Amino acid sequence: MPIANWTIAAGPTSAPIGRFAFGGTSLGIWRVSTTVSLCRKSFHRDFALNSEALPLMSEFRVRQARVGDRDAIGTLWLDLMEYHRSVDSRFTIASDGQKEYSRHIVEMIRSTNSRVLVAESIETGALIAYITGELQARPPIALPGLYGFVSEICVEQTWRGQGIGRALYRELRAWFVTRKAIAVELYISESNPSALAFWDEMGLQPFLKLLHEDL
Repeated sequence: MPIANWTIAAGPTSAPIGRFAFGGTSLGIWRVSTTVSLCRKSFHRDFALNSEALPLMSEFRVRQARVGDRDAIGTLWLDLMEYHRSVDSRFTIASDGQKEYSRHIVEMIRSTNSRVLVAESIETGALIAYITGELQARPPIALPGLYGFVSEICVEQTWRGQGIGRALYRELRAWFVTRKAIAVELYISESNPSALAFWDEMGLQPFLKLLHEDL
């Protein structure tokens, strides 16, 4: 069943894999020329361009993740976490973190309340990016309704700058809408300015601020 066409947020899910707990349908072919780098510091404005407006730069496909994607997603997750750790030592990775995360991704793929999307190269079929999200219910003291939580997003380094982050998020956001979510939320590292800029471009605004103290 096709989904309409259409990179760092880290957030809590149920799988503790480090010091912090983080939380195939084919889409259209994308021909674009520039996006963001969310697993590294550099940032370039992300444009979703008409495929007929510019010469072909590269092609990728966005689809729902399959269980067989778990190891490739785990590798991208490790790259994401290593970047976080490089800019903030409070991010640590458990010795079996990648293995546990791959197991957790399988649970998300199978859950009806989670969504895992991947981007793959049209030419090679290699998995080059992923995004995860889930539906969460607000506590009784808050306004009623579900909200969509973006857990992670990461684009493989050699594929950054080609519209992949924007394409993944817009597909995930569309799924949140179909599931009647009333808002999208995520956690973001204060030490990652490119991610802050990306999510501002996507229309997300600051709401609450998480404070931290080591004990």
